[in-house]
Amino acid sequence: MFSDSKYTNVKYINHCREILNIKSVPSPRLIKAINIYKYKYKIEEGTYLKYNYHLSLTKYLFGKKIDKNDIKRPLIIGRILNIYPIELRSILFSFANRYLYSMSSPELSDFDELLDTHSEDNNSKLLDYLLAKEDVPSELLQNNVLAILFKFVSHNHPLLENR
Repeated sequence: MFSDSKYTNVKYINHCREILNIKSVPSPRLIKAINIYKYKYKIEEGTYLKYNYHLSLTKYLFGKKIDKNDIKRPLIIGRILNIYPIELRSILFSFANRYLYSMSSPELSDFDELLDTHSEDNNSKLLDYLLAKEDVPSELLQNNVLAILFKFVSHNHPLLENR
């Protein structure tokens, strides 16, 4: 910053190849007040992942063997986190957080197949199946993970009476 001898009150700033009059630079707006409101209900902490889903990368970096299931589990979680509607995402995320690491390889494949039924075309089909708004196709009834998911959603699910 420098001043011009002709105009002692005017100050200039070197800006790249230009010289700017300091009065032409807008002054920043000041925050006059910040209001803090207390929410009257207790806000629960956000959902967290019970297990470290970056475990396979860590194992790989340290030269340890990686199980196929260690790769499949984070992919399933990633698919769940991108599912809409949010109600279905919440149900599936809670289910995965509880059961995913105890699933065997065939169960993980069944879970992956179950997630395949939820595509952009059938956006809420899986949610309709879980809420018993629609009949589940016979090929999906063979899926063991779907039965576990029904039990997770509700112990009195109408489709569990026949099993």
